[in-house]
Amino acid sequence: MDSADVVFKNNVVLNTNSGFQIGINLTFSDAVIRNNSFILKGSMGSFIICSMSNPIISSNILYGQGTGLTGIQNRYGHPQISYNDLFIDDTPYQDCEPSIGDIQADPLFMNIDRGDFRLSENSPCIDTGNPDPQFNDLDGSRNDMGAFGGTLADTTGFLSRQIEVNFAETTLRTGDTLIIPIHADDLKDIAQFELEIIYDNLQLMILTVKRTQLSHPFILSITQSSAGITQVNFSSQNSIDQKSGFICELVAAINSSDDSVTTVALTNLLFIDKLENRYQIAPIERDFIISAVKDKSTAGDIKINKFMLHQNYPNPFNPNTTIKFHIDQPVRTSLIIYNLLGQQVRKLLDKNLPPGEYSLHWDGKNDGGQSLSSGLYFARLASGGRSELIKLVLVR
Repeated sequence: MDSADVVFKNNVVLNTNSGFQIGINLTFSDAVIRNNSFILKGSMGSFIICSMSNPIISSNILYGQGTGLTGIQNRYGHPQISYNDLFIDDTPYQDCEPSIGDIQADPLFMNIDRGDFRLSENSPCIDTGNPDPQFNDLDGSRNDMGAFGGTLADTTGFLSRQIEVNFAETTLRTGDTLIIPIHADDLKDIAQFELEIIYDNLQLMILTVKRTQLSHPFILSITQSSAGITQVNFSSQNSIDQKSGFICELVAAINSSDDSVTTVALTNLLFIDKLENRYQIAPIERDFIISAVKDKSTAGDIKINKFMLHQNYPNPFNPNTTIKFHIDQPVRTSLIIYNLLGQQVRKLLDKNLPPGEYSLHWDGKNDGGQSLSSGLYFARLASGGRSELIKLVLVR
């Protein structure tokens, strides 16, 4: 930087090349170099060279792996050096002296081999940067040395967090619908999370994902990317203020024609806190024992005062079919048709109904009036917190 009076802060500078290495070379400069992490691997080189310059060098980490490395090299300048960690075997300072707050200790990066230069919770660089309150971390604590201190997020909360996600021990089955609650721990200050649901769509179909009391303020986005894969994203301007709880409920339709065991997996689990720290969680999976979907063809002993969705007739059909159902309570009732991907294609009913027997006709078209292609579809009746599901086969 020739004659440049720049402010260089909150950067990670990594050099792994062989040969002579330089992090920053200042000439006739009054630059401010604050809260950076410099990592040089190899032999020969300097982190910061000050040639006839008067820079402010504060709250940085200079970490050297190799021989022949120099930390801060002064050439006829007057650098103002304070509150830095120079962890270098050979020559931390050349023609200059350590000053107030400087240390020479392993910064204990989280995982240097994987390029994770955040600080572990036992790092000597936490709360040891410039103590002036104007340089405090965003959480109000004293400045941390390195790239993640000062104007960027304090890393301590991130690294001590241990988010765990689990399927609830108890699931609820209502008719042919399976409700699977998802629980998580260490959620305080989380403002966004996302996950991917992987399942066997020949046995299960994810109809929807519901918010819970904990996640009710969040905006929910659901994407059915392909058969057997559902992507879910929760986001909010406000973060979670409790430690743990149920974050969502998976609502799945049981498609299996045989008693069987099916596996549901949660992958690409990502949580983001209010300071935009990101937490990638390992995938989890669980086996569920499911019973076969029974044919609900009309039988002579069916009572009118039951909640029941009958099998459509005819089935297979082209292009029209009739769907009958009974409800036993005066509540809002919906009857919706879904495709094999769990996407709504036709809403046949959604209104308050008195108890009784009802019959609806479906012409094989979607909500836009377009004829649907041949294939397997599902009709879901929901009323008063209960639901049932049937399969429909459209043949063109």
